[in-house]
Amino acid sequence: MSANRIITLGKDTVVYGFGGIVSKFLNIFLLPVLTRLFSVEEFGTIDLIALIITFFNAVCILGMDSAIGVYYFEQDTDEKKKSFFSSYFWTATVSSAAFALIGILLAPYFAQAVLKDPQLVGVFRIACLTIPATIIFQALITLSRFQFRPKAYNLLVILNVALNVVLAILLVKYLSMHIVGIFWARVIAASFIIAGALVFQFQNIGLGISGEKVKRLVLYGLPLIPLALITYASNAMGRYFLKFYWTDFEIGKYAFAVKISAICGVAFTAFNLAFLPYASKLRFEGDFHETVNKIVKLFLFVSGALILFLYSLSNPLIRIFGTREYLTCEPFMVLGMLALFLNAAYQIFNIGVCYAKKTVYITISQGAAVLTNLVSNFVLVPHYGVLGAFMSLIISLVLANLTILGISQSVYPIRYQTQKIVELFMLIVFIGVASFWVRDPFLKLAILMTYGIWGLSVRKYITLPNISEFGVRLQNIKDG
Repeated sequence: MSANRIITLGKDTVVYGFGGIVSKFLNIFLLPVLTRLFSVEEFGTIDLIALIITFFNAVCILGMDSAIGVYYFEQDTDEKKKSFFSSYFWTATVSSAAFALIGILLAPYFAQAVLKDPQLVGVFRIACLTIPATIIFQALITLSRFQFRPKAYNLLVILNVALNVVLAILLVKYLSMHIVGIFWARVIAASFIIAGALVFQFQNIGLGISGEKVKRLVLYGLPLIPLALITYASNAMGRYFLKFYWTDFEIGKYAFAVKISAICGVAFTAFNLAFLPYASKLRFEGDFHETVNKIVKLFLFVSGALILFLYSLSNPLIRIFGTREYLTCEPFMVLGMLALFLNAAYQIFNIGVCYAKKTVYITISQGAAVLTNLVSNFVLVPHYGVLGAFMSLIISLVLANLTILGISQSVYPIRYQTQKIVELFMLIVFIGVASFWVRDPFLKLAILMTYGIWGLSVRKYITLPNISEFGVRLQNIKDG
């Protein structure tokens, strides 16, 4: 029954989201510390360094992180799954270490040409050590997710963030290590968690590397390397345009708005984490199309409500996380949330391309989007600053979503109610953008209530499962 499957996905989303919620809650203790220890300009510097490291992380994995999600679930025995994952894990480990070394050697160039501050060479070198730490940690929590062990997944995520927060406060505030303390905290925290996780997961990984399996993983992922570059350009472009046309203060405002939005957007991350393994399990069953169609429409509707609800709380959230000077970021929070929603929707709309193993189309759709982003930044950022950067990103993401949905339907058709999905998708985009100009808290709540009443009354968009099916499911749970 599709209702039972939606309940299962909802349960997985909540379970995986628990770790994200707790980790984001722990970050509450870190972000206010950073905003009080660092100026807005310094906050922007930290963000730029992290952005460069993100580029290395995206490229060094060779697209295998996407490939393993497909090939792992296609194996019919645990031994074959272990062999595939072992090949992925050790190849990713070696590759990430090599990229870290490259970054360390090129640190003077990045400090001078990109960061515009030669004194940041040492900081950048320490930041490069986070590359293998991040890649290995992500591989280990991915294994827990593939094994459908949400408790282990949540434990690793929460411990990593908790240790990161404690170390960051200790190193930055009490040992006065300034910016470099942030990156030392990430390296030390990830190293401890990795060592502990390997003790328990090593038997499920092993030491074997199959050249044939590595080849299959890399061939699947190679078309995604240009995509990694495109994605990086899309996310980084606004910041670099702001640095060129405006000041580091504007970069800091943009970075803070993104950070606040990411903290509030844990639900999107949780859903994406649960959706791919769940859909992969469901793929060869009879009600796959019906269930996915209902899930997509429900996801869109709930996402719109979540964006409006969180934006109604934007002022108190910013007062908690930042100082008075960060209140200028408040209207940008809704745009940051909208961008997160668009990224999450893209991961859902592209599953047909992933199942058809036509990942080159993802690169094409993202390439068109990044060109749109580039042109939009040229036009908007010089005149509108942070607003122009966010609007450029949103315009490009809308284009990417609509393009990949059309391509996915052509290479691996899923029986969506496409027109209704597109209408609801565009409605959320319109409401999100329009809300930027709404500052009155009571008007924000009025918009949220109107949206909720509309969604629950217009059944052609949202098809809720039959209540009797929920009753059967609850009775089954009760009976054990």
